[in-house]
Amino acid sequence: MVEPRARQVLRMGFGLFWLLAGILQLQAAMPIGLATGVLKPAVTGSPSWVLSLVSGVTGRWLAHPVPSAAAVAMVEIGLGVWMMACASGRASQILGGLSAFWALAIWAGGTGFGGLLGPGSSWFFGAPGASLYYVIAGLLLMLRIPTWDRAVLANWLRWGMAIILVGLALLQAWPSSAFWQSGRANAIHQMAGEMASAAQPSWMAASVRWFGDLAARQAVVINLLALCILLFVAFALLWGSELLRRIAALIYSLVAITLWFLVQDLGVFGGLSTDLNAMLPSALLLIVTVLVLEEHQAVRSSRHWIHAALSILGCSAVSLGLAIVLVLAVLPGTNPELAFASGITEAGRYGSLAPINLTTTSGKAFSLSDLRGKVVVLIFVDPVCTSDCPLLAQEVKAALKSVGKRRSVVAVAVNLNPAYRGAEAMAAFGRQEGLRAPNWQLLSGSSREIEDVSSSLRVLAQPLNNGGMLAHSDVIYVLDPRGRISIAWDATPSDDARTRGSLVSALSTEILKSGERP
Repeated sequence: MVEPRARQVLRMGFGLFWLLAGILQLQAAMPIGLATGVLKPAVTGSPSWVLSLVSGVTGRWLAHPVPSAAAVAMVEIGLGVWMMACASGRASQILGGLSAFWALAIWAGGTGFGGLLGPGSSWFFGAPGASLYYVIAGLLLMLRIPTWDRAVLANWLRWGMAIILVGLALLQAWPSSAFWQSGRANAIHQMAGEMASAAQPSWMAASVRWFGDLAARQAVVINLLALCILLFVAFALLWGSELLRRIAALIYSLVAITLWFLVQDLGVFGGLSTDLNAMLPSALLLIVTVLVLEEHQAVRSSRHWIHAALSILGCSAVSLGLAIVLVLAVLPGTNPELAFASGITEAGRYGSLAPINLTTTSGKAFSLSDLRGKVVVLIFVDPVCTSDCPLLAQEVKAALKSVGKRRSVVAVAVNLNPAYRGAEAMAAFGRQEGLRAPNWQLLSGSSREIEDVSSSLRVLAQPLNNGGMLAHSDVIYVLDPRGRISIAWDATPSDDARTRGSLVSALSTEILKSGERP
């Protein structure tokens, strides 16, 4: 059996990607952190039906966090080994179907369709989602090998890739996009601050910050350059010569690798990376498209016993992993919020906090250091929010009531919305939610002060096009009486009574434990 060169490159490349994704799934923080630190933040600001879809997935995951992480790692490592070992035949086609199905489930239920329906979606940040490229690769592997020699496949591939590239160009060209904005409001600059704060070599963090600063100064130039590259590659695929297509593929690949390093931070740091992000898969798929468009060259595949053994091993791992996933999907488990609360390790709890100096609703200067000797619950809100922020405030309010007078506790709410940064907006929010002194401090500040605070604490915020509301991280910090961070808790508020009661109970426990720290 002869396997076309393009198919071999596709199979080996995406097999390696699956293998690396499975290995990343074995990171210690994955059982709890994937749901709360990756899945939920990825769909912030998406339509309600997308939030419901991903919320259902995270709920099932957190009901069985450790077995879920192990099963997913097993499936993805199995897919990688099987894909690299199985070159042809019906087994290879079945493998392609399984790969496409698994990737589609991740793209829809795990990433909310690659974040395409949320704010800030961009080629720079991985749109349309790495999983979508895995879906396309799996569908191509499902095709019989003779199909790879037909002109119809080449036409479908070049038009499909061109449509994706033009769509990404439209995302970059959107007039209200933060990628056109210079200064600290630039989207790349904000993301650079987030990525550089992850645990990594200092020279890499410095490189990411450098590019973020460059994007803040040259926002229009960088975004326009990205726009031109995407459109040029699309043009080369549709109407270019063989040489022009090769040049386009080379330029795209070099730019993709550069952005993978400078914007996406290689996609592997922080302890919660699930794959290498979308740049490398998109470049590989483009190279395969160019190969298919050229004269077909083939290599003879040898059916060695090692290949057969690896295929059987990979198939077994995928089958067992999928079986475990299906069983976990129907078995009852622990409450998701309690699973999250109990899964935080001591090593990730303690740390220092940057100074916070803002203004109260009465116009007085306020420093967080003024609350030394008290346990502090710190949250970030949008005073015009009508969804998560009121729920978050009520959950903290209920936890303070549960603790009662056993501890000296103060809740601090920081206004994240620069469009409503005045003290009046926070005062109105406080009256609406019943957040009264001395148990509550409601703080606002200038745009620069708010951004400094949110950046230092890795709180992401993105404006929405509905009355000035923000999509932002729902993070809760609990500080001990000496001002040290006891816990940084990212848990999406819920109006479900059982989940909300569990969150309040877990937060109350953390408040009491923080007050007892030496």
